[in-house]
Amino acid sequence: MKWVPLLLISISILVPVEGARNVTQTTVYLQEGPIIIKFINMGVDAYWGAHILENAAAALPIIEDLIGIPLPSVIETVEIYGRKTLDTEEWAVGYNDGHTVTLEKDHPNPIIIFHELVHFWTIHYNVPWPLVEGYCDVYADLCAIELGLHEVTYQKRNWEQEYLLLQENSYRVPLNNFNYLSENVSEESIDYFYHASTVVVYQVYEMVGATELQEINQLMAAYPTDGKVGGIGIVQYMKLTKEATGINYARLFMPTIVTNWTDADVKQLQESVERYCSVQELIGATDSHEQLRTALVALVNGNFSQFKTIEQTMVTQYYTELAKGETELPEQEIIYPEEETGIFQNRLFLIGIVMLVVVVILLVIILRKIVGEEEEILEWEAKGPSQDFWKTPTPEPGFLSKTEEAREGEFGLDEEGDLDELSELRGISELDILGTTTSKGLEEMKDLESMEEMKDLESMNEMKDLESMEDLEDLEELPEIPDIEELTK
Repeated sequence: MKWVPLLLISISILVPVEGARNVTQTTVYLQEGPIIIKFINMGVDAYWGAHILENAAAALPIIEDLIGIPLPSVIETVEIYGRKTLDTEEWAVGYNDGHTVTLEKDHPNPIIIFHELVHFWTIHYNVPWPLVEGYCDVYADLCAIELGLHEVTYQKRNWEQEYLLLQENSYRVPLNNFNYLSENVSEESIDYFYHASTVVVYQVYEMVGATELQEINQLMAAYPTDGKVGGIGIVQYMKLTKEATGINYARLFMPTIVTNWTDADVKQLQESVERYCSVQELIGATDSHEQLRTALVALVNGNFSQFKTIEQTMVTQYYTELAKGETELPEQEIIYPEEETGIFQNRLFLIGIVMLVVVVILLVIILRKIVGEEEEILEWEAKGPSQDFWKTPTPEPGFLSKTEEAREGEFGLDEEGDLDELSELRGISELDILGTTTSKGLEEMKDLESMEEMKDLESMNEMKDLESMEDLEDLEELPEIPDIEELTK
């Protein structure tokens, strides 16, 4: 058996406390950590007390694993009381108040302690009222099978046949509204409640399987299930079962709502559960929604037509509100203009800014035009006139041009002084030519005057005596006059 090692590890040495006859305890390790189990002997046989403590220590970890959710955190210590009598209902052999377990000494069956331990889960995780006792019976049986106690279980019964026979029971009652703890309740009705609850849970267990039943338990533990007598918890459980399995198993829960049912009733319950899930998803309402809760109360009482009427009203109201929201125009908010203040609201100030911008633009245009003209002049001066125009042809050695001869004869050049005068005249002549090139309007007049002067000088040069030739020869030895381009630089 897979639980034998765990059994050996979980059960510690029984430690006598408070005089050995009253309290014994042990420690087991659960999912959330170790927990102490105590047996408080209230006058019963000590051997029986030790047997109960041993079974509880072995069963608690197994039950937790089978259910699939941890022991509720509010349980810090499991206390089991052994009494001669329970001082409660005569039929009771044990009970769990949510914090302690009490057992009657005359019932040493281990299934009883397993059943009462499971109540820690049913109470604190709000298992629906019609399923509480069947939930405890099923998991007590499964725990006993894990521990090898097959002779004390009910698992070998034909639970489908037992389900069909429920309608023939003379003491049948709707489980959801039956409080077996009330006064003046017959033992036969109590027996029917326990039996029918066990049949329903066993049917669910066999249909969905152990793994998916654990998933249902986990959803239930996280859901605000209504576990009260007459509450809507059973319908909530049907919805959680559908969410976990994807199948609507509403037909398995008919005894929880009605005592006699037909195929039409089964179909109505299944459709009602489907519509419950769909409406809740459509509207986004929780189970506490007033209309939805009213509809669910009608459903758990078997009033299928009332549930359908309320559900259809909710859907109609939803679509009416939705259409109204789409057709109505949203309220228009009137936005009043703020009072205009500041310099940017002054018209004269804005006009002044515009005029300033215009003036600046005009100044920029004018300056760009002036700069452009200056750049053209500088570019022209940097290039200078064509070289053919400026450059004066160099006479061959020993010969002078007629113009030079005429100027020498006219001004009577000597060796040194005449050279300076000649250089000055030549510079003046070249500057005159430069001036003529820069003034296109006077160019033609200057050229005409120069031509007349040339003719006069040529006639004068012919009349000169050959004596001036010697002076000209001396002039040839003078250094070359710099080019006009160098002078202009």
